[in-house]
Amino acid sequence: MRHHPQAALPPLVLDDLNDRQSKLNRSLADKRTTDETRKARTDRAWARWKSKSRKCVEAQLKCSASAGQPRERCVYCESDGGSTIDHVEPRAKTPAKTFVWDNLVWACSPCNQGKLDKPASIVNPTKTDPLGHMMLSSTGAWVGLDPLGDNTVKTVRALDEQAMNRARLDALVTHELMLLKYCQAIARGDEREADIWKRAVLEGPFTDVFAATIRRYRDPVLQVFVSRATMKAIASRPEILDWLDVHDRARRTTGDAEVARLASKIRVPKSNRRR
Repeated sequence: MRHHPQAALPPLVLDDLNDRQSKLNRSLADKRTTDETRKARTDRAWARWKSKSRKCVEAQLKCSASAGQPRERCVYCESDGGSTIDHVEPRAKTPAKTFVWDNLVWACSPCNQGKLDKPASIVNPTKTDPLGHMMLSSTGAWVGLDPLGDNTVKTVRALDEQAMNRARLDALVTHELMLLKYCQAIARGDEREADIWKRAVLEGPFTDVFAATIRRYRDPVLQVFVSRATMKAIASRPEILDWLDVHDRARRTTGDAEVARLASKIRVPKSNRRR
């Protein structure tokens, strides 16, 4: 996992989300309502959300998680299997956040299903940098650095799953080779090839592994976990340290443009418009 700051939604879309949340809250306000009924009403409200505002939300979440690429990434495990909107705090546990923008992320079905109804709080990657609560181990598994990080790893099973751990280790080696190729291309003055290797790092899966490498390089205590070849590559081309930040800003701009296009087609009833 890595930090995926949530871009802003157009006011019309936010208004629609807020209106739906307000209506849901009112339907759940009666203290005599049973837990079963509350869950049924929450699920029904979510299932009925099929408006154009949902397309805007999906487009923005996909762009945030997927680095603007056609492959739809999961914000948790960084695999190419992103396919659905997920609630960081499950709506079964916290129905008051069913339509809250910063509680929504794009995820794959295994991560979404694996954390359903689990009570533990987890890192919200749209609000907090997961690297402050977890670190990548030598086995390719994510391990918690504090209770919140521990809960996240235990709840999102792909963060410590054998197949995914191997894939993250492979990504670590692949990134090292790509950085070396990038440095060699720059040394030859071949900017076109250098850009190919740069995009391969940023547009490939497991950018969280690359983020973890950058985090370790910046911390003298953690540099012992970075290979000599990677240390040498970054030291010779320090612009590598800013790749992710620059790329993330660019993808948010791309997402904003697509969402603005979709939002322009929304016709909100007068009762829901801002006054």
